[in-house]
Amino acid sequence: PWNSPVMGGGRTTNIYRREGDTVSQGGAYPVDWYGFKLKKVGIKNGQKIPLSGAIFALYKGNEPYRTAVSDDNGDIQFSEIIGGTYTFKETSAPSGYILDPTEHTIVVTDNQNITIDGKKYDVNKPTEVVNTKSTTLQINKFEFGESKPLKGAVFRLQSKNGGNYDVTIGDVLPASQFIFSNLAKGIYTLTETKAPAGYKTIPPLDIEVYEENGELK
Repeated sequence: PWNSPVMGGGRTTNIYRREGDTVSQGGAYPVDWYGFKLKKVGIKNGQKIPLSGAIFALYKGNEPYRTAVSDDNGDIQFSEIIGGTYTFKETSAPSGYILDPTEHTIVVTDNQNITIDGKKYDVNKPTEVVNTKSTTLQINKFEFGESKPLKGAVFRLQSKNGGNYDVTIGDVLPASQFIFSNLAKGIYTLTETKAPAGYKTIPPLDIEVYEENGELK
């Protein structure tokens, strides 16, 4: 039998090495377990706020080792970790926020020697992982000089500088309003690929989504 470790520090517990159903010579041997905590935060009106629902995966080499979900306080706790080198990254972002794909390295030597990305881990000040809230782009199509919505256009929004955002709206259902969601910071090209009947397409437009006080605009 063994006891669960205390979060945030190392402790020693006994487990048993077995060969088949027999305890091998020497019986129990001590194993050190460790734990660490992260803090998931977002930015709202220039202030940090805790975020729940973010999922993180911890890897030992290329193999998944643990997963954890941020709670209402933004805390992400990994426990029962043996010494070694690991990587962790966010695999699912909270709703309305952009996934942070950064891969972090954690090295666990003992309870006094844990580093995250080369910096010593402080149990009293968990490492923060910050998410940026995504933004949306809304386009309304009207006839020139009129307030009546005009249907039949098809718009495509694409990342311009190597991103993977590529969304087309209006090709399935006719629309006069086009909402592109989950936009990250960067430059996008908006193209009207089809104009309403009797109209010409507008020239492509470059649109920049920028960050101000931690929020995208």
